[in-house]
Amino acid sequence: MAIDLKAQENLYTTARGVSSSAQEIGTTTEEVAATSELLAKALKDLQNNSGSVLSNIRKTDYILRFVNSIAGNSNLLGLNAAIEAARVGEYGKGLSVVAEEIRKMASDSQDAVRQINSIIELIQSSIKSIIGEIDMVSNLSERQAVAIEQIASSVQRLADSAADIEQVAREL
Repeated sequence: MAIDLKAQENLYTTARGVSSSAQEIGTTTEEVAATSELLAKALKDLQNNSGSVLSNIRKTDYILRFVNSIAGNSNLLGLNAAIEAARVGEYGKGLSVVAEEIRKMASDSQDAVRQINSIIELIQSSIKSIIGEIDMVSNLSERQAVAIEQIASSVQRLADSAADIEQVAREL
């Protein structure tokens, strides 16, 4: 009888420990699930923001084409001014200096547009890469959320079983 009572007490203590552990795991799993949802939302926001940045970068193409066009036209104006300055001879020396400066500014502007285009292409490439990585992390996050739900379900079944064992131990 003493052995049975000792076994019953051990069974009850073990069942209570398992039940307590299952509840702690369940609470932790719920917390991880909640943070997974926050992570998924943050990743979705990142995707949206990255797409918006990419869209805005594409808009700069129009502005750069416009600036490049102005630079090209300025170069033509400088060339025409140089021709007119040469045509009028000594009286056109001042105009010749202005024409050369206009052509230099046009050339510098075109160089700057090329540099800006190169930088924008690098930024676009980086953002596309970031979007790809965000997509991958988002997929992993979704898989993690599903796994956590499965774990939570298993832990709940474990807690229910432990409670049943605890009840049986009390009745013995």
